[in-house]
Parts: sequence; structure tokens; C-alpha cells
Amino acid sequence: MYSPSIYISKKLYIIDGEKMSQPLANFKYVGPITKKTLPSRIVDEWETNLKNARARILASLSRFLDPTTGPAKFLDQIADASSDNWELFVNPNYPNANLIKMKQRVKLAKAYPQYKSGVESAFAPGGIFETRVSDRKGVFSENVKYTIGSVGFKPELSWGPASKVALIVTGDTRVVRYITSPEEFSGSPANMFPTMGQYVRPMIVSTLTFGGVLGLYAQEQGLTDLLNSLIQDVNNKLSEIKKLAKTCAQGGTFTLELRYDPSKGLYAYTEAVNC
Repeated sequence: MYSPSIYISKKLYIIDGEKMSQPLANFKYVGPITKKTLPSRIVDEWETNLKNARARILASLSRFLDPTTGPAKFLDQIADASSDNWELFVNPNYPNANLIKMKQRVKLAKAYPQYKSGVESAFAPGGIFETRVSDRKGVFSENVKYTIGSVGFKPELSWGPASKVALIVTGDTRVVRYITSPEEFSGSPANMFPTMGQYVRPMIVSTLTFGGVLGLYAQEQGLTDLLNSLIQDVNNKLSEIKKLAKTCAQGGTFTLELRYDPSKGLYAYTEAVNC
């Protein structure tokens, strides 16, 4: 005998044997993107771990340092490979474009002796590599603030706005516990990408982080036109990602954007209304 039941399926509800439509997604998130400082111990670890990698990096370059086979490998895998890519950026209509490209290729092709001695010297114990790592520690600490401002640092700074957007739109309910002022959130996370969720998360995070980093630079320098162009470009890419999302019900909307406003600054924004 049939027994009426209620259960939730990924694609539909079945109530007393009747198929019902999916529950509608409703949420809104506003995540300001600002620079965040990594704990000093993490910056110290960056310095220590990179220095400890000196011998491994040198070993990975050893194929180019062999006096017998190194020159040919350098020419093929470094010099010519670099010239091939560099030439793609040269305007073919620029005066003497071919001459410029040949000059670059010849210069790199003859640079093997300097390359070999430079690598061996730099990666010797106590060499330039270790010195430069320490010298650049402050630069790393400052530059990484822009990246962490978008992507976050889960162990101590939580997820950043870019990560939270990706989690919200793929239905991860954990993210709600980590939303704090001045962030704004209402509704419930919902999986807008039921068949592609695991693939779109990194796409969303990388796109918003790219926009967040460059957007903060532009904002700090007062480059309003550049900032607006950047936001438009990022949102065009996010629109392509949205094509992988489920189709909203009639009248429903789904928004996934990078935005800027003088009162809020740069921020990640996502909203679903009856979708």
C-alpha cells in the first residue's frame, strides 16, 4: 500500500506523491574588499620556507647548468621559448618590428654564460637569493594584503569576500557563521550551479580576486576611469560564469558582480531573488 511521504531531492520536492518545483533561492551578500594584514608569523614562515627551498630550486635548474647539454636546453626551453611568447606582444605594424624581434631573440640566445654564472652565484649558500628573500620580506607583506583582502586567509582571517561569494552561490551553509560587519547578508546560501558547483568556485574566486587586487590599486591612486573599466571587464567574465548557473523562475534574478560606490568602496556583490 502506498504511504504518503515527504522528502527533499536535489532537483525537486515530492510531497504526498506530487512533484513540486525546486525551492526558490533568495539571498543577498555585500562584501567590502579592503586590504588585510597577514599575521607576522605567517610572513616569517614565508621567508624561512622560501630560503629552505634554495637547494631544491637550484636542483630543478641543474639541467640548464650541465656544461654539455645545458646550453642547448637553455636555448630551447628558456631563450627561444621566451622569445616566442615575447614576439606575440610586438605590434607587427610597428616600424622595424621584425628587426626588434630578431634583436630580442639574438640577445637571449647569447645570454647562456651570464645565465649559468648568475644562477650558480645566486643560489649558492648565503648568496643573492637568500639575501633578496629577506630584503623583499616587507614588500611581500605589503603586496599580499591586496590578495588576502579578496580571497582571505582561512586559518586566522576567515574567508575573504571573493571566497564567501563562491561559497554562498554554491550552497555552502558554513559561510554564514563567518560573516561579520561591515559585510551584509540576508537569506540562505543556495546552490545556483547544481551541476557545476565544484568547478565554478575557483573560477569565481580567481575572477573576483583579480578584480579586487587591481581595483584596490586603482582606487588608491584615484584612477576612476580605469577602475570603472576594470569592473566592467570583471563583470563581463562573471557573466560568462553565470551562464553555467541554473535558470531562474519567471521573474527571478541572479546577480554576481564586482561593484564600487564612494560610500562602500570596492565590494563583491551577489543576490538571488526568487530564483
